Amino acid sequence: MDNIGPLTSAARVAAGTHHDALEVTAEELAVAASSIYGGVHRCPCGGHYIRTQDGRIVCSVHGDANHPQQPVPDAPNGGSLEMLNSFSEIRVLLTFLEDGLHAVLEIDRQ
Repeated sequence: MDNIGPLTSAARVAAGTHHDALEVTAEELAVAASSIYGGVHRCPCGGHYIRTQDGRIVCSVHGDANHPQQPVPDAPNGGSLEMLNSFSEIRVLLTFLEDGLHAVLEIDRQ
């Protein structure tokens, strides 16, 4: 979701070279975003950013701010199951102190 805002701005910049903003290709969007922000915007789950007919940028995996979606853990693009399976042990220690709750989370990876 963090990439959608910058990509939307980059799409507006790229649209400056066209008469119709919808004519901006995915490649032009990537080039504009890279030149403005100095990096490549990629979905962490392998999705693709798509420009809709109404000009919005939407992730094929996560949607957008108006219609967010989260892939199920065992979905092909759902990296969360792979991440959870990489843990060998998770420990949580909660301690109640005078100034509030103190939490310690320890994660061992395989």
